Amino acid sequence: QDLVYSPSSHLHSNTNGSVEKPTTLEHRLIEAIHQLQKDNDMVGLQITVLSNSKPLANLAAGTLGTANPRPVTPSTLFCVFSVSKAVLTVALLRLLQQGVITSVDDPIAL
Repeated sequence: QDLVYSPSSHLHSNTNGSVEKPTTLEHRLIEAIHQLQKDNDMVGLQITVLSNSKPLANLAAGTLGTANPRPVTPSTLFCVFSVSKAVLTVALLRLLQQGVITSVDDPIAL
């Protein structure tokens, strides 16, 4: 389970032919993933870090499923169930804090 998939965790050529190496952020995330797996007995996980809507890192590790385990990759789909409610709430409150919206009671559609 210590295999980590990342677009740049292995040397590869990008669209202009130059070779990319893992970033410092990716190295730190890979270490964190290994620690999470070790400390929490996690089977598989995926982490994406965005800044200004641009991906800084997209990493995945471990396996998905127990009966027929398969590797988790950055494109693996997970069932998130009600987690999206918390994500939406945080996003809404951030917009309120930034003054983009003025009230959480305002209608969102006309």
